[in-house]
This record gives sequence, C-alpha cells and structure tokens, in this order.
Amino acid sequence: MIYLNGFNEFHVVFVVRSMLMATLSLYFFLKIYRSDEILEINRSPLFWLSIGLFLFCTGSIFTMGLGTSIMRFNSQLGYLVNMLNPILNIYLYIMFIVSFSCSRQNPGFY
Repeated sequence: MIYLNGFNEFHVVFVVRSMLMATLSLYFFLKIYRSDEILEINRSPLFWLSIGLFLFCTGSIFTMGLGTSIMRFNSQLGYLVNMLNPILNIYLYIMFIVSFSCSRQNPGFY
C-alpha cells in the first residue's frame, strides 16, 4: 500500500484496500455458512468485527470511489456523499465496541 500510495491518489488506494477487506469479510461469512458448528453470534467477536468491516468497506467503496467524481459535477451532492463517511465510521466503531464487549469464551467459531 505504501508503494501504491506514492504513485496514485489516496482515494484509489483506499478503494482497493476496501475491496480487499470486503472480500475477506465475505469469505469469513461463507466459511461460517458452510461450517457444521453452531455459532452463538452474541458471543462471537469476530462475527461483529466482520459485519462492521464489511458494511464500512462497501460503503467506503461507494463514497471514496464516486465522491470525487460527483464533487466535480455537483458540489452539494458531493458534499452529501462525503458526509456518509463519518456515519460509516461511527457504525464501524459501534461494531468494535460490540465485539469487544462479547464474551471471549466462545465454544464455536473464532
């Protein structure tokens, strides 16, 4: 990422990183879906982290990818799209708090 950041604009690198994180979160959900173990969601910190990261990263792909393009044509609409970023950050941090408050003694999936 440091190498790419020197040659590209920041939002392009951020979008690539968000796509990678969203893909890894989807892989985790697929692994949970195909697992035969019973998962107690309220006690699984990794599940809540994955939910938060998935929604944050997919929303960030939209805001960082389209936000700069929309800003060129309509500054007011671009401002509204860029205001989604703090909302996504708040949601991500709430999911972090939920995951850290989960019990570490999970009999199922870690």
